[in-house]
Amino acid sequence: MFQSTVQAGRLPTAKAEYAAGLKHVEAKAWEKAKDAFNRAIAIDPDFADAYRERALVWSRFKDGERNAFADVEKALELDAADNANHQTRALLNINLKKNYRKAIPDLVRASELAPQIVANHNIRGYCRLQLKEYEEAVLDFNEALKLNPKFVNSLQHRAECWYSLGLYKVALKDYSAAVALETEKNTRLDYCTGECHYQLKQYAQAIIFFEKSLTQNKEDAGNYVYVGHCRRALKQYSKALAAYDKALAIDNENPNILTSRALTLTDLGRHDEAAADNRRAIRLEADLTK
Repeated sequence: MFQSTVQAGRLPTAKAEYAAGLKHVEAKAWEKAKDAFNRAIAIDPDFADAYRERALVWSRFKDGERNAFADVEKALELDAADNANHQTRALLNINLKKNYRKAIPDLVRASELAPQIVANHNIRGYCRLQLKEYEEAVLDFNEALKLNPKFVNSLQHRAECWYSLGLYKVALKDYSAAVALETEKNTRLDYCTGECHYQLKQYAQAIIFFEKSLTQNKEDAGNYVYVGHCRRALKQYSKALAAYDKALAIDNENPNILTSRALTLTDLGRHDEAAADNRRAIRLEADLTK
């Protein structure tokens, strides 16, 4: 029999056990949270919110997928008019199955039921972004940003859509707004802002953001590669070579980096070394196609 977390001498109520479960969720004590929601449901078998929250807890367990979906289906059976139940089923499809297409109808329904909830629009946009439906995703992020113009997640994801559509200036505007609003260090934002500057041939500005990203993520070869590309575009060949060397120290079997270094070595007149890099790049490309 489960031991109640409700104060001794008082008859436990479903709401009290549910509240205890939420506190355990906040503390990431998943087993205790599950037990508390179990008790809430044992007291009130029609407690839709408890089924929904237990579904999310089950999703934290390695073997909890089946139970998670069973619980959210029960929550929807009990209360199909609660947007949170639809959002939860969508999240389970996203996080457990990577089934973005199946998540979208639930998020559409959630927005119909509660159009004021930013997350419903934002998560739907994220699903469409993952499906490469960029124009539709932009519309979803627009809805989220109408409700909260300072929502960094929507700004960042809308910028990704603009970038994928080749609209680099518009993407840069959104990334810059997100950078200005972000209160914590976000290397992804710095990296993506650098990419926009690079695509716009604003190489000096791009370097600033790639180097900012590197302050938090020194093991990311991609940042060094972009720095190398920018330095080479600025005809700073020795600095470009140093950047490619650092990238190869992290990812020494990447033929694209070797080819970029070969071009830079050619710029510096070091033709034998360039030829050696090109030969190695060709061998690696051949290995990748086997």
